[in-house]
Amino acid sequence: MCFNKRFATMILMCLSIAGLAQCGGKDSLSNDVEYSPIPDDPIVINADFSYNDSLTHEKVIVKGPWFLLGSKVNNKSKNDLVLVTIIAEITGTNYGAPAKTTITIDPNITCGNSASSRPYLAEIPAGAVFTGLNDSCDFTDISSSIQEKWYYSGLPATSNSAYEISLSSQGYFVDADGDPIERLQMTGYAMGR
Repeated sequence: MCFNKRFATMILMCLSIAGLAQCGGKDSLSNDVEYSPIPDDPIVINADFSYNDSLTHEKVIVKGPWFLLGSKVNNKSKNDLVLVTIIAEITGTNYGAPAKTTITIDPNITCGNSASSRPYLAEIPAGAVFTGLNDSCDFTDISSSIQEKWYYSGLPATSNSAYEISLSSQGYFVDADGDPIERLQMTGYAMGR
């Protein structure tokens, strides 16, 4: 009887490990990418505010509660990475009731008077670190010294301004010809206060 339990446990462990290997396992390019939010504990502001967009010169209203958050992506893989967007699932509690929202960073920035726009957040070469762009209209001109941050606004109301933030980066790896070869699978976490 003892042998059968051990054998069954070993079989279950092997099946679990095999299942992980098929879902972005050890050979996945995503394993060679490090992702971290900047800062890892953003400050939540409850008030609305506005600013003039430097590209469009239009007034932008940021609705409270909101926080400002950037990302650091270190592409240690052997392939270039196209970072399309970042999706944030933001949760908190409002007097004991769960409060949740999902916010997607839209990279579609119209550049000047041209018809072209920025179709994704960045192209990150193999071995490069991305924290922002030197030119917000040139998604290939990445920087590891400029910190690009985005406003996450319209958060659900909470009784204590504390949030748990799950960040999912969406994108794909490309081969030498620029053709997509693998989906990026990457998640990071932060705590808003």
